[in-house]
Amino acid sequence: MPLRSARPLLVALTSLALTLTACGDDHRASDKGLHQSLEQLRSSTEAADRRAKLAALKAFAAESPAAKAAQTACVRAYEKLFEAEDAIAAAEATMKAAAAGGAPLDPARSQLTRATASLDEADKAMADCDTAASRLTILVR
Repeated sequence: MPLRSARPLLVALTSLALTLTACGDDHRASDKGLHQSLEQLRSSTEAADRRAKLAALKAFAAESPAAKAAQTACVRAYEKLFEAEDAIAAAEATMKAAAAGGAPLDPARSQLTRATASLDEADKAMADCDTAASRLTILVR
C-alpha cells in the first residue's frame, strides 16, 4: 500500500484511538466516583449513615460495565444485609417482649429462621459485591 493511500487510514485510526481514549477517561472519572461511594459505604459504622450511603450508591450514575456491575452487586448485597439486620432486630424485640410478658416464643423462632436465611443470602451477595468491587478497584488504580 503506498504511503499516500495509507495516510487517510492512519488519520482515521488515530482519530478513533483518541476518541476511545477520551471516552475511557470519562468512564474513569465515573468509576472513581462510584469506587469512592462504595468505599464510604463500606467504611461506615452507623446504621443510619450506612443506609444513607447505600441510597447515594444506588443514585450514582455508573457508566462503565465494571462500575455498573459493582453497583448492582453491592446494592443487592447491602440491601440483603439490611434486611437481615432488620429481621434480627425484630426477632430480638419479640424475644424480649415474650420474656417480659410470658408470651410464646414461636413468633421469635420463625423470625430468627427468616433472619438466618436473610443473613445467608446477604453473605452470598456480599461475596459477589467483593468480587465486582475488586475488579473496579483494579480499573481505577
